[in-house]
Amino acid sequence: RVSAAYCLPKFTFLMFIVVSCALAFSTGNLWIKSHSFHVQPDVHFTYETLVVFESTVPGEEKVWSSLDSVAGILQETEKLAPVDIQAAEQDLNMDGKVDLIDIKIKTPTTPVHSVKLLLGFQYEIKARVDLKMRSMAYVHYSSPAPGSSLHVDGELRLQQLEPLTASTSNKDYEGTAGSPFTLISTSVEDPQDLAMGANKLAHLKLSGMMNQYLFRNESTYYDYKFPIWQPGSR
Repeated sequence: RVSAAYCLPKFTFLMFIVVSCALAFSTGNLWIKSHSFHVQPDVHFTYETLVVFESTVPGEEKVWSSLDSVAGILQETEKLAPVDIQAAEQDLNMDGKVDLIDIKIKTPTTPVHSVKLLLGFQYEIKARVDLKMRSMAYVHYSSPAPGSSLHVDGELRLQQLEPLTASTSNKDYEGTAGSPFTLISTSVEDPQDLAMGANKLAHLKLSGMMNQYLFRNESTYYDYKFPIWQPGSR
């Protein structure tokens, strides 16, 4: 004979398993392989910058860069643009994280029909995964009419090729060695080659550098939709 007192613990254990499986199945959390979550990253501007001002005449573009290796070549080829760059970080909700970075770049260079801009950032996430890396934002705008100013608002977004492993630390692209601008400084050609071809100078191997950067599993991109181009000259 089997008493009720003997069966109760086993029945309770069985019901616990059944209810747990039912809840996991109904919420979609049974055998999770991937999961997404929202978290605000900790982002800071590193002042790493490369900006190209182009006119309609090939060979008359002006370039400015925070990289000494690039700026030296630009100065030798008389392609260095005078630039004043200012940045201000704002924590709007006072939670200890930067919500807005206002970056202003000024130059007396004229005329300007096209702008290519690369900006470097320190990007960090501390949540279910620990991610710390150097990343960048890319902005490009061109117009048949010369412009006196370009205003762009957007968001720096994380891009992943593969999901990050939970409860791990990802610091493959941390520090100066992880900066995408390192790819530029190591790909600058000889000054004589740059002086011979304006196209080489304008791009500074940007296409190859961008391909290597986007090949990273973790990177960022600047999501902007409504750039405002003010026609005119300074």
